[in-house]
Parts: sequence; structure tokens; C-alpha cells
Amino acid sequence: MILPFALSAQDCDITLPQDTFICGFSQQFLIQPEGGVWSFDCDANMSGEELQVSIINLNNGFCQFNFASCGIYELFYTVEIPGECTNTEAFTVYVDDPSFSSQTVSFNNELEYAPYNCHSGGSGECINTLSIGGEDPPMPVWEICGTGECSSTLYNPVVTQNPNDPCLPLEVEILSVSAGSTFSSCWSGEQDSFIVVDTETGEVLDNDFLEFLDSLGLGDILANLSDCSFVDNSCFTVGEDCIDSIRYDTTELLFPVHLGGNWNLILPQDTIRMMDTTDFALFSTEYLLIIEPGADYYGPDDIDLTIFELRNEAQDTIIPEDYISFQMQWTEDWIYDTLEVIHPEIVYLDSLGCQVCGGHSSGSSFNIPDIPSFDCPAISITFDFTCACMPVDVWASSTPINCIECGSLQAFSSDPSVTFVWDGPGVNGAQGSSLSGICTPGTYFVFATNDYGCSGATSINVNEDINLVEVDIDSPETLTASMPCVQLNGYASSNFPTSLNISWTGPNNFSSSDLNPSVCEPGSYTLTAFDPVSFCEDQFTVVVQELIVVIEQINGEVCDGDCLTVDGQDFCESGFYILESSPSLIYEISLTVIEIPDLIILAPQMITATQSCVTLQAESTGVDLTNYTYAWNGPSGFTSTDRDVEVCEEGEYILTAFEPDLNCSASFRINVIRLTELEVDLCQGDCFQYEGVSYCEEGEFNVQANPFLIAELTVTTTELSQDFMQEKICPGESFVFRGIEYSEEGTYDIQLAGNDVCDTLMLLEILEYRALPNLEDEFAEYCVVEEITIGPSLDVNSDMSYAWKDGETALPRVVNRPGIYELEISTVCESRTQIFELVQTIDDEQNEVYVPNVFSPNGDGQNEEFIVQSGVELLDLNVQIYDRW
Repeated sequence: MILPFALSAQDCDITLPQDTFICGFSQQFLIQPEGGVWSFDCDANMSGEELQVSIINLNNGFCQFNFASCGIYELFYTVEIPGECTNTEAFTVYVDDPSFSSQTVSFNNELEYAPYNCHSGGSGECINTLSIGGEDPPMPVWEICGTGECSSTLYNPVVTQNPNDPCLPLEVEILSVSAGSTFSSCWSGEQDSFIVVDTETGEVLDNDFLEFLDSLGLGDILANLSDCSFVDNSCFTVGEDCIDSIRYDTTELLFPVHLGGNWNLILPQDTIRMMDTTDFALFSTEYLLIIEPGADYYGPDDIDLTIFELRNEAQDTIIPEDYISFQMQWTEDWIYDTLEVIHPEIVYLDSLGCQVCGGHSSGSSFNIPDIPSFDCPAISITFDFTCACMPVDVWASSTPINCIECGSLQAFSSDPSVTFVWDGPGVNGAQGSSLSGICTPGTYFVFATNDYGCSGATSINVNEDINLVEVDIDSPETLTASMPCVQLNGYASSNFPTSLNISWTGPNNFSSSDLNPSVCEPGSYTLTAFDPVSFCEDQFTVVVQELIVVIEQINGEVCDGDCLTVDGQDFCESGFYILESSPSLIYEISLTVIEIPDLIILAPQMITATQSCVTLQAESTGVDLTNYTYAWNGPSGFTSTDRDVEVCEEGEYILTAFEPDLNCSASFRINVIRLTELEVDLCQGDCFQYEGVSYCEEGEFNVQANPFLIAELTVTTTELSQDFMQEKICPGESFVFRGIEYSEEGTYDIQLAGNDVCDTLMLLEILEYRALPNLEDEFAEYCVVEEITIGPSLDVNSDMSYAWKDGETALPRVVNRPGIYELEISTVCESRTQIFELVQTIDDEQNEVYVPNVFSPNGDGQNEEFIVQSGVELLDLNVQIYDRW
């Protein structure tokens, strides 16, 4: 038997764990070989603290890592055997703070009827209407109670510093503190706080239960949990960049809704849901049952039941004559409404950077209560019509209608148990033995019914006793100097021959009972005629005027264009006028109109760089301006009282000339314009904004900047300089230039801002290193006289290098000796290793036995099992496995 070639272990080979995410500050890892040296970069992490970790050797290759804070630790492990080998490997640990706070809200909701009373039955004799006592209607009450609970555990690493190494402290001790608290809150009320129901159709018009629940503030229960710390100190945040997808799930919530209730008629053969008017048959007799205020009324006022017997095909109603008994039962009406609750479910990416620990979690549970039970039994109703009725005597009286009050009605009967009902003009179904406020004459009827249903009726007339009185007065004459007194001629009449009371009132307490008195003072006089029998009266008022003539003289002057206003009339031209304002007032008006000059200002030249000031000259046509005064107003508070002025600022100038006597004025406005020159030098592609217009090309432009400024604009441009840059990146990485990441191959145009010069156009070319192919280890058997070619055929470019561990340089290569050949292919970005194992076979295949000298049960799917191969049956096999030591 020829044994396979065995490759000895390398003393400096390092076995480290894969990159790992841990929730907590402490973790054990298997590290081989032992005795190496740890190091890493402890720059500030995401929390602004330095990264520190203590490492304790637990023997058998296990190490205890205690981290001082959360963050990303890239740990380096170095093994060195002097004179033989040195090796360094690294692995990364994502450490997150395991502190957590959990919060839950549990709702225990109940729906119960508030305390209520059941109805009792009723019976009546010789009447077809009876009342049963009403009760307060059943009212379902919601009770919504929420209980919040929280618990939290905080972890705090305590560091014992190492004076020789700030990254590797002597000890890191993990301390923890736990806390917990509960708080509850309740609300009680009726469903109309959040539900609107159509009482006619029973349709749910609006259901705002979820919004109402939010408005109660029950969701703030957790804010009252003061004993818990709500943790939000994770180093790794699951943000939008970690979301893979969002799914939405809809839950339908069946919600009980109270619709009130209704009376039900219980008969031997059936149960009928009653309406306000219900037809039913009892023992072959048809009846009509009326319930008021309605079949859906429970109380609290009394409920009236009226029954009639239906006769013949026309369904005429009559008072029954027999004994009638039935049962009624009140039932509560409920339906279920459907509320839709949408639950989003987030799916996160499977990435170390997207993992987090517990942190702060919350949850809730919510129950919908069942419909409460209603337990009132049926009630019995009986009518006994076996008795006989006697006629009821009834009589009535009335009072008449006159001018100051309406009439009244009064009914009487010898039966003290009767009730009276009135009908007549404007009165329909009014109850009571007496009625007042009867203001319409006519015949009124009163009906009386006693407790046994027996009745009687009579009628009474209400008369109208009204005597219409009319008063009138002739128009009086005007009091003058020649006629100091006048006679008032009054007239008074009525519908009926009667004696009317006459009275006059006037100024200075004037009074008289004479129909035609004489008066000597101007003012208002009122005649009143009154009928003492019907209390009717009428009045009329006249005014006695006095004529006094006054003449008023007015001498006036106005400026040209103005007017003199007297008694609402305008006078605008010179002349003499007579105005009769009233029979007693006359104006004599003499008016002079002062002429206003036609004022102008000679147009000035423009203000320029060489002519910084201009002169404004005032002139007039037709009017001498010698005695006028002047007032100039202009920009920046410019004022002057000279006739001609010199100005040095553009803008609007106003000259007002004042007449010396009446201060009549004339004004003139003129714009003084400035001419300016602007020269602008632009970089290519830039624009110059001036007065809302962009100028991007070379040229000369005349710009009206505003009513007072004209600019001559000259624009010149300068071309931009150009540059080129090439950069190569590894797959999956990026190149950062001027704060921008470039992660894909391509050519990018970048404009670089210049410092006091024009920008530079940069052409940036991004190239990507080619990725290495996947290389799989190979195993081959060969005869002693054979040669075999190993290694891939690769297009090795300038970015790629390869090396055989035994120093050979050919690729592929030809070998003829058994053993393990290791090939490493690398680029700047990555490296891959491929192992070729060659085993020499014997000539007699029937006796061939192959025992491998190495296997790797590490889960990568290659060389996982230790298998002995043989061409003959093996009777016994003893295998022992040792580590390198």
C-alpha cells in the first residue's frame, strides 16, 4: 500500500470567526492559535466615545471579549514565530447596546346597560284608551379602560483603564439596572360620542370610534410610566435605507351598534313587531291598536294605548264591546358595524448594518365587548268593554270680542270625571274646561268624555263687539304776522250711533275737548276720538307752521376750478346769484373766481457722469407769476422755495405755485433721468442679472432700469479652463471627489468652482477593477509515470497578479509529484486561493487504499467528510485525529 502525501500544518496559520453582529457588550470567540497579539484602531465611534475592549484568554482557544461601548470593532490578530513566520488576520464585530425598554397597553372594554326599570301592564273598563307608566329607556354605556405596563433594563460598561494602551483596558465590567411600572386610565360614556345613526333607517352614518379612542388620550398612558427608562441608544438604526419592502394587512373589526328598541305584540299564533298603528287578529276579530308617542318609545312619560275594532270591508273603526287581553314585550335592537384597521408590516434587509438590538418596543391588545343582555319580561294589557255607557251632560258659555281683548270659552258638566276637547275656528283638539284668547268670532264645539268612554257634546257662539272709529283733520293754514292764530277743523265718526269722547293735545301742554279749536303756536297737534262702550279709538296728527323770511348776503372768492357751495348748490363762475333756500330764507351771493396759472417746467438734460446736476426752470402762460410763492418736492427729501432750482439726483420732482391771497395753487410734475454706464465681465456659461433680466452673451445693451434710470450695459465673457482625471475603484466601492461618491464606471463632467477666477471643467473617468473568478479546490489521482496540468487559464492583466506557494511562475503549470499545490491570485481589491491536491495511485486498482491527510468540516461544502477509499473490503479501521500540537 502506498500512503498519500501529507502536508504539515503551518505554525502561523490563523483561524478567526466570521464578521459578527452581537447584542451585548460581552462575547466568547474561538481564536487559533493561542498566544497572538491583539490590536485595532480605537478612534471615536458613532457615540463620540473611544472604542475599547478587554480580551481575556479562557484556554482551549476561546477568548472572552468585553466591549466598553457599542460601535464597529475591526480587530487584528498577529501571530509571529521568530525566524519562521509572521501572519496577521482581522475580523469585524458589530456591537450594539442590549439595553431595552418594553411597553404594552392592554384594553379591557365593557358594554353594559345602565340601571333600568321594566314596564308594568295595564287594564281599563269601558274605555278604549289606557296609559301605562313610562320608564327611563335602557341606555347602553361603554367603559373603555387601558392599562399600561413597562419594563426596562439598562446596561452600563464600567472600564478600568490600561495605562499602557488606551484601546485595550485592563477590565470592562458590565453593570445592569432594571425597572418597571404600571398605569391605568378609564373612560365611560354613550355611543353617540363616536357613532351617528339614522333613527329612521337604522343605518350607521358615521363611526369615528378609532379617532375617538385617540382623542381620549388613552394612548398617552405610557407617558405616565415614570419608573421606566425608554431606551433609544442603539448604535445601529434601521432606517429607510434598510427597508426591503412594506406589506399592508387589513383587519375587519365587528363593532356592536345600539339602534334603540321596539314594542312587540305577542299573540297566541304569532309575535308582531309593532308599528305606531298595528292591525292584528285575535280570536277571529280584527283590531286596530294605536300606541303613542310610538312603538319605539320606552318612556319616561306615560304611553297611551288606543284600541278599535275593525268592521266590514271598509275597515270602519268602532269601540269594541267584548273583553280583550294580549301581551307586549320590549326588545332592544342592535347591529354590527365593520371597521377596517390597516396594519403595515416592514421587511428589512439581511445586513449586519441593518441589525439592531431590542431598544424600545411597544405593543397593545384591544377587545370588542359583546352585546349586553336585556331581561325585561312581557307585560299584560286588557280592555273590558262589557259595561254600558250613559250620555254625558255638557253645557258652555262665552265672552265677546272687543277692541282691547279677545273672548273666552267655558265648558261645564255634572260628571266630575269628564275631559273636554274643543273644536272651532282656529281651534282643533284643544283640551280643558276653559279657553282664553279666542280672537275669531264663530261657532265652537266642545266634546266631553268620562272615564268609562261615555261622551256628550254641545256648541256655543263667540260674538264680535267692535265699533270702528275714524278721525281726520283738514290741513291748517300757516301762521304769519297778519294771521297770528288759525282754526283746526277736526272730524270724528263711528260704525254705530254712539257718543265719542273728543280730546286735543299740542305744544306747551295744549289740550281741548272742542272738535274745532283755535291755536296760536306752531307745532304738532293730535286729535283723539274714543268709544267708551267698545273701547275703540283713532288718532290723527297735523303740523301748524309759521312763516319767517330771512335774507342772508354772501360775498365769496374761489380759485379757478373750485366752487362755492351754499345750501347744497355749487356756484363755480364769477357773478351775482339769488338762492331761495326756503319760503323763510333767501341768499344773495356775490362770487369772484381767481384765475390759476398754466404752469410748466422746461424738460432738463439727463444726469450723466460728466453732467452731475441739471437746472429745472418754471414758466407760465397767461398769468404773471411775480407775486406767487413756490414749493419744490423731490427724492431724498428735496425741497426748495425758489422758482428755478438745480438738482443732482434722478427721480420725480413736483413744483407747486401758490396765489398770494387765496392761496390758489397749480402743480407740475417732471422726471429727471440719470444715464449710467455698466461694464460686466462674465465667465462662460454665467449670466448677469440686472433689473429682472438675464444677460448671458457678449454685447452692448440699453436698459431702462426704472422710470428715472437708463443704463448702457457692456457684457464680455471669458472661456472656462479644462482638466482630466482618471481613477480606478474596486467592485462595490466608490471614489469620493469634492464630497460626492462615484460608484459606477463612466465619464463624469464636473464643474469646479474657481477662486476669484472662472470655473474649471473637469472630465472625471471612473474605471473598475475586474472581479476575480470563483476558484474551487481540485483533487486528482495520477499514475507514477503521468504528468498533469493544474491551474486555471486566466487572462492576467496589469491589475492582476498570481503566485504559487512553492515559487513556480507558470500558469497553468505541469506537475508529476504528489502533494498539495496552493495558488494565490490577487488584485488591489481582493485575493483568492485555490488548492490542488495530487494523489499517486498504485497499479493494482483492486488493492488501492486512499486515506486523506486533511479534511475541513467548516460548512463551506468542500471536503466536509473524512472518507477512506479502498478497492478491497477493509476488515478493521482505527482513526485518531490530533491538532498541530
